[in-house]
Amino acid sequence: MPPEGGFFGGYMKKLFILILIVVSLLSISINANSKDTNETIDNYLSNFSSEDLLDIQKNAGNNFDDWFFLSILRSKKEIDYNLYKGMLRNYIIDSYREKGNLSNNLITEWHRLIMLSSSVGLDPRAIVLNDENYNLLIDGIYNTKNNNLLEKQGINSYVFALIALDSFGFKEIDNNDYHSRKSLIENIISFELDGGGFAYSKTEADIDMTALVIQALSEYYNSLYVYNVYNRIQEKTIETNVKDVIDRALVIISTSQKNDGDFESYEISNVESTAQVLISLTSLGIDIDNDSRFIKNNNTVYDGIIKYQNSDGTFRRNDYSNKISGYQAFMGLVAYDRWLNNMRSIYDLKPEMNNNLKEEINSLITDIDNSNYLSISELKQLLERYKILPGVERNYVYNFYKLYNSLIINNIEVAIEEEYSNDFLFEDQESIVSDDEIKEISVLSSSKKINDYYKMIYFQEKIRSSNVEDDLKDKLNENIMFIKEEKKNIIYINNLIKEYLIQENEELKEEIITAYNNLSKDSKQYINDYEEVDLNNILNSRNLIICGLLILSIGIAFAFVFRIIKRKRNS
Repeated sequence: MPPEGGFFGGYMKKLFILILIVVSLLSISINANSKDTNETIDNYLSNFSSEDLLDIQKNAGNNFDDWFFLSILRSKKEIDYNLYKGMLRNYIIDSYREKGNLSNNLITEWHRLIMLSSSVGLDPRAIVLNDENYNLLIDGIYNTKNNNLLEKQGINSYVFALIALDSFGFKEIDNNDYHSRKSLIENIISFELDGGGFAYSKTEADIDMTALVIQALSEYYNSLYVYNVYNRIQEKTIETNVKDVIDRALVIISTSQKNDGDFESYEISNVESTAQVLISLTSLGIDIDNDSRFIKNNNTVYDGIIKYQNSDGTFRRNDYSNKISGYQAFMGLVAYDRWLNNMRSIYDLKPEMNNNLKEEINSLITDIDNSNYLSISELKQLLERYKILPGVERNYVYNFYKLYNSLIINNIEVAIEEEYSNDFLFEDQESIVSDDEIKEISVLSSSKKINDYYKMIYFQEKIRSSNVEDDLKDKLNENIMFIKEEKKNIIYINNLIKEYLIQENEELKEEIITAYNNLSKDSKQYINDYEEVDLNNILNSRNLIICGLLILSIGIAFAFVFRIIKRKRNS
């Protein structure tokens, strides 16, 4: 007897149920991946207390901590970053004031701080504090061409310069003496090894550098531009587009993957290299759970990272927990989690796309995947939809080349005007400052204690765009400037004392005493071993405290002895 509704109706009903089951299973699989990623990330972050994260914010400008904080900002963790933003602003301004630049040795300092500034809403083209204003894009990227500043650090600096330039879609400056996206890409390509891949200082492809190059070039994967570049490694002129460079690099990565899903660098398997690969694959929209090129022995790149996680959530290198390994593993996991949640790649710091744009990109990807049997007019319509997208967003159409190949097979000319910059704005939204916070700010505005420095920086940044009175802002700023000078003087005096203790010198002694006397009362407590220099100054605050305690102890001792003698007499 046929099922209810007839044979066809029953069959369709069963088929529909089967489809629902398959979709549910796929959904469970995707959600499981997302859940596992969240658990892994949370497990790692559980090792950092609120105080730890505050210390990292206080350390703004430190290479490794900066990258970790960028990962936190790109994760789902909500964090008040006003302290970091303020410390970063002050770090940049102070570095320029004291050294004239951010670093005397590493041009990549500019690139890291361009990205960190952008991630917290500071425009790196205008880092402003008091009357000082610095443009990190000019000094760290554009105006490095004539003096070969990028060349000094090799391929690494070209890679990070391009990543930084694209991180917020910054516009280039039309000047032949300045670097452009084209010149940066050409320099990167010029380091490609024969057979594909890249290395920092050797002739064999290195996984870390190859992955970094993919991250830098990923935005140009859909580009049709053909570069004619003299390759400094192969010592010949090569003609190539970015897609072919990346595809050759992907072959190197695929063939280098280990059975556990991980990778090695300099013959040592490690989580850092594996994390860099994961970041590079997510930047291209590659599905690591289903792309057979990056699955070995049923292990994915994600499995290759988890292999190195300890039970407490930390990550190890060799057999020991390692801070840097943890930072890089965390960044890889955040990059993967962002891809799972259809968000911008980890170094794409532009404002998130609106839902309409996301839906159109996802719809276009789906339609391209199903374009095998489309007519020529329908293929042209897909191309027009692609062209309408903002230039800086087209790289998220990960399967564009499938459409391109279909168009070429059908003898359809493809010409696309490429654009990789846009006028995204850094908007300072007005901060909401509570009455209790204003009271605290009022107290801080009359304080010159070093211990209050970080609170001052936090509120200096928080009230920058607020309706707090300018007079209060000015007082807070004056106190910060005063404490900065005091901190420099403390370091200077402590160094002089160290020098004096090694070799006593009367002139040095006088210099120390004069500098010490010019410090505020609060600052003097941070001077070490001053009593070893000024032996005659028995009335300094430190000695007064010691003398007071000594007198009190003697008094208590006398009272105790007197009491015992009195008891004996009475008995």
